[in-house]
Amino acid sequence: MDRHWSNLFDQIEQFNPEVADGGLAKDDHLDTVSMSGNILKGRIHRAPGEVEDDRTPEQHILDGEIYDEAGCLWASRLPHLSPELLDAILSRAADGPPSGGSRV
Repeated sequence: MDRHWSNLFDQIEQFNPEVADGGLAKDDHLDTVSMSGNILKGRIHRAPGEVEDDRTPEQHILDGEIYDEAGCLWASRLPHLSPELLDAILSRAADGPPSGGSRV
């Protein structure tokens, strides 16, 4: 295991952002660290004993939620938008964004 840590720190020390490929012939350890945030971000963790949310995608949307825990649109889980749900979404959008965010 020490060899892997040593390789990682060597790659960090030798990395040069001014040249192609950071100036490294092999940068697997450094790539692993740089991608780990994206990999871990996609995982959903639930604390033991946490209450399961059993709302439907429609209910999440009506509650003003746009994205799920993984960053995917709740609407992408729907085969189609009912006229009622579409009307509710458009009415909410016409009222303006919550918290003063951009409407774009």
